[in-house]
Amino acid sequence: MGCSPGKLDEPATKAALGAITKEYPVRMPCLPGDVLVSGNLPEHVVGQLADHCKGWIYVNPDSDPHFMPQAIKSKGSKLEVVPFKPAKDLSSGVVDQLVKAIADMPRPLMIQCTSANRAAIALLLWLARERGYTRGSAELLISDLSLDTVRPDAAQWLSSRLPDLETPENPRVLVPRSPEVQQLFDVETSTFSYLLSCPETSEAVLIDPVLEQKERDLKVIKNLGLTLKYVINTHCHADHITSGGKIREDMPSVKTIISEASGAKADLHIRHGDKISFGNLCLEVRATPGHTDGCVTFLLQTKSASFAFTGDTLLIRGCGRTDFQQGDARLLYKNVHEQIFTLPGETFICPGHDYKGRSISTVEEERRFNPRLTKSVEEFVQMMENLGLPYPKQIDVAEETAPKEAPSLSEASTRIDEQVSNLEAKIQKTDEEIKSLVAKGSSNPTAKAKALQAMKKKKMYEQQRDQLLATQFNVENLAFQQEQAEITAMAVNAMAAGHKTLKDQTEQVDIGAVDKLMDDMADLQDEMKAMNEALAQGTMVDGAADDELAAEFAKLEEEAAAMTLAGAMGSTEKPAAEPAGGYAAPSAAAAPVGEALPSAPP
Repeated sequence: MGCSPGKLDEPATKAALGAITKEYPVRMPCLPGDVLVSGNLPEHVVGQLADHCKGWIYVNPDSDPHFMPQAIKSKGSKLEVVPFKPAKDLSSGVVDQLVKAIADMPRPLMIQCTSANRAAIALLLWLARERGYTRGSAELLISDLSLDTVRPDAAQWLSSRLPDLETPENPRVLVPRSPEVQQLFDVETSTFSYLLSCPETSEAVLIDPVLEQKERDLKVIKNLGLTLKYVINTHCHADHITSGGKIREDMPSVKTIISEASGAKADLHIRHGDKISFGNLCLEVRATPGHTDGCVTFLLQTKSASFAFTGDTLLIRGCGRTDFQQGDARLLYKNVHEQIFTLPGETFICPGHDYKGRSISTVEEERRFNPRLTKSVEEFVQMMENLGLPYPKQIDVAEETAPKEAPSLSEASTRIDEQVSNLEAKIQKTDEEIKSLVAKGSSNPTAKAKALQAMKKKKMYEQQRDQLLATQFNVENLAFQQEQAEITAMAVNAMAAGHKTLKDQTEQVDIGAVDKLMDDMADLQDEMKAMNEALAQGTMVDGAADDELAAEFAKLEEEAAAMTLAGAMGSTEKPAAEPAGGYAAPSAAAAPVGEALPSAPP
């Protein structure tokens, strides 16, 4: 940067410069925020601008009639002339001189040419050198910064001077002033990997490596004389397979790292706020879930620059999708704004992918120009729900290959319940949207089209819900089978233990002692039998003779006959006279014991 910071954003300055830009070819790009570009200007306008600019670079020859050095110097501005005209044969020495002048000049800085075309190209050249831009990055900035003075031929010349991403075999120092960070690219999956190394100790870490590039990466590490300490993943990838496990097989001293929330296996698991040290450098971990539930961003501070390795959470003018792997658009938006956009604006954004030839961005660029994350949270959520992106090409392979710990059936059931509830809410919301659109009438073509689209969306949500419910049934059935299997296993284990105990006890028994015991028991049984017989003999009573019993029976018969005769004689005596009234009161002695005597009739 320049030797002093500029302040073009002060209200008075912005108002004065704003009036000039409306009438003359002067542009104030918001990035870097302290450099202006202009074409030919009247002398009084040059003087007005010189009041605000401490530095001035003129890229036309000093013999140009529109060059007004006195108007510039009279205001105290430092002036340097660096003739610059883009051409195929332009020497690199001229480019280097121009870039150095822009870097060294005080701020605010003016770069002036004839039409503000070459001045803007000069600014972009410096930014590309300062920030490690590729061709795609520079083309994007021309649009984002509204540099409408840049001509197509000049933009094409600029692109020819910048690197592209189609050279995956060699690493690229991302930011020239910070050689600790090198970027590698996989063309097939458009994936960025990052090799970070400590200059003092040569210890290194590799972020988000791709399986197909394992040999390339290890060759680079060897050629640079580095010692790889960790292989780190920002999340569990769906579009490519990490090489971490294979690298560890070849190099057992290397440890793999991923977030605990990802559920994937690794040697070390990290959480928000953890530190990963290698040599004299350190990565700070920030949890940024939303693309997946295990996404993290790594922050690195070198002696000359700050970096944020954002994986798929934040991309260049975009972000990771949120329609699979526990994605959550609202959560992603929150974490980007709270964990990344709060970093200093000059922090470099190092994404996990780019599909348009761009290599790097900054926090300030994404805060200003990211078309998704500059929306409100509600607009962002709605947009993410309707992206209609294709299924990731390698998600099935990646998920099969990634060494993930499978969730329990209980956890799976809980997650399915959450997803079903989420879909039910979406179905209800979409249904209300459909009713609202239908109420506007079929005569409204826009409302009708939106209603049909909403109906398709509702149908999709219903199908997804029904599929989840079917899966839930299978999960519950499997859980029941698992429980039965556990009971069966427990019973088998108990039986095996019982059999072992019986076997152990049998082995401890003395066979000779058993035989003696059996003989003793037989003797005892004989003795008990003899005792029982003796007892039976001692308790028997001799029976009477038959003739004695017959005489006793005859005697009893005679007594019974005598009693019968006596009764018959008593019944022939005359009965006593009845009292008057015909009622004879019974004798008190004749009343049964315990019964009351009846009272006389009235």
